[in-house]
Amino acid sequence: MSINCLILGENGFIGSHLVKMMVEFKNINVRIFGRQNVTFNGEIYRNIDYRVGDFSDT
Repeated sequence: MSINCLILGENGFIGSHLVKMMVEFKNINVRIFGRQNVTFNGEIYRNIDYRVGDFSDT
């Protein structure tokens, strides 16, 4: 059974560390919603679903 996780604000200190922690677990699908298109380096970040947007646009 896999868990879906949406992370908002991944560019900050807490968000970036949260992304690193979540992708280490095999059964967690990580999705990111952020204002900037950030490229994560390394093999571990290949399966992240990254969406660019801003909540203030609504």
